[in-house]
Amino acid sequence: MNIVLFGGPGAGKDSIAKFLAEDFGLVHVSSGDIFRKHIAEQTEIGKSVKAYIDQGNLVPDELTIAIVMDRLAQDDCANGFILDGFPRTVAQASAFLKQKPIDAIVHISVDEETVVARLSGRYKCTTCHEPHNKLWHKGIECSKCGGPLSQRDDDREEIVRKRFNDYKETETAMLDFYKSLLVKVLPVESKLVDPPKSMYSRFLDDHVKSLNYIAATSKAKSKDVKK
Repeated sequence: MNIVLFGGPGAGKDSIAKFLAEDFGLVHVSSGDIFRKHIAEQTEIGKSVKAYIDQGNLVPDELTIAIVMDRLAQDDCANGFILDGFPRTVAQASAFLKQKPIDAIVHISVDEETVVARLSGRYKCTTCHEPHNKLWHKGIECSKCGGPLSQRDDDREEIVRKRFNDYKETETAMLDFYKSLLVKVLPVESKLVDPPKSMYSRFLDDHVKSLNYIAATSKAKSKDVKK
């Protein structure tokens, strides 16, 4: 089963992806994590990506597509994956669908002020990469492994607002594109004081039957292809 998470910055995609990956045995592929890996290793790709991100701009389609497709070609993605942060544009989605099928879209809706408030308190463990937010986690250490927490440079308010507005410019076109292809869209709302587990529980209450059906159908198709 191949799932795409679609929502604005700070909507909770990373957290939902981890829960879905655990419950349905899928690989979580985050374009942001891939970018940050290249940046940390100071590759040529990483230097190009960093220049765009530091200015609050989206990484160009052709660069993003090449990086993500390289990750999805690895063996661990063969039985299904969850894409987080990609595709962001109709051009990316169209190019991606020529190479990989999408079984469902998880659309996380969120308003701008919620995003600004949430991202200003967003941190990630530098050891195990577990996401945290000061809205519901008051400690200064990771709740999972006890490691130190750090904040991203692009979580400043002016950068956050620009990223959100960039997303809103593409949101309607993206949803219309997926619906035109009859891809199942599963919506959920992200609220301000909404711990990830709470949002995920509401999501499952609404869509677990659809997800189980999609998973079973995808598995059957995979067996047919192998035959």
